[in-house]
Amino acid sequence: MSTSGNYEPPSAEVMSQRQDQPDALRLLVAQRKMYSIAKRFLTSRLVGMFLIAIVAPIAGFLWPDVAVACGAVAGAWIFFGRTFLNAQQETRVDRAAAIQERFDNHVFGMTVGGNREHGPSLEDIVKLSGDLTEVRREAQLEKLKKWYPFQAGADPATSVAVAQRANVSYSDSLLRTTARVWRFLIIGWGLIAIGISIAIGLSLETFLLVVLLPLLPAFLDLVEFSRGYESASHTRRNTAKAIEDTIASGSVEPERLLVWQERIYDLRRTTPLVPDVIYWLARKSNEQAMEATADSLANSSGTED
Repeated sequence: MSTSGNYEPPSAEVMSQRQDQPDALRLLVAQRKMYSIAKRFLTSRLVGMFLIAIVAPIAGFLWPDVAVACGAVAGAWIFFGRTFLNAQQETRVDRAAAIQERFDNHVFGMTVGGNREHGPSLEDIVKLSGDLTEVRREAQLEKLKKWYPFQAGADPATSVAVAQRANVSYSDSLLRTTARVWRFLIIGWGLIAIGISIAIGLSLETFLLVVLLPLLPAFLDLVEFSRGYESASHTRRNTAKAIEDTIASGSVEPERLLVWQERIYDLRRTTPLVPDVIYWLARKSNEQAMEATADSLANSSGTED
């Protein structure tokens, strides 16, 4: 490993080999499992919100007297979700980000930087990933090999920069897709609720009490989710553009790679989670775009002299 003062990235061939070594694959398996645990808390929060958004207005239609109680339940669930469930989720995301950072450090030949408060121990990583047989099986099943697109013969510093940009850009695409899904859900359910209210002839007072009051907390939470994804996507897009511009200049300084790596780690810790269903539906097209762009950037920068 190199220190921050004299960091020199290894060759693209070495990094390509490192990312498929058993120890590296173990880290990838462990970080994915940790993210899966974090997503369970996110799923619990989302399921609760959707149940409230669907059940509460229906219950209000059928039994108007329970409308206020439905609103209270909705508010209580949002409070529980934003406190306990969100805290548990953030802790697991921190741990997953720390594991993924170890993988990057191993592949890129970097030292671990900053304070990794929630970084799991080596024993925790082994418990998460299982034995080597399980690691190989998970790596094959989840298609974890060739995690980063390295091009043989490319300049080492450029190769790291291309890999960093690929990671940031890939996440940006997922976040933008997720934000669109949230907007669709918010607008769609709002129009459905209004349409049903008009169809059955609810008065404005009844609509506010029976539909809007129980729906409002979940609606506001979904709006906040959507804004969070949009903000995270914008930040990643700016980071990807900064890396891309530096690659295009033809001079990537190793010290700048360390700065970007620290920024990427911070983004991983604070970026909202993407539901698995969206990740898997978009994975193939996102990976194809990532690999094609990475090849183009590596070719435009030239190969190592």
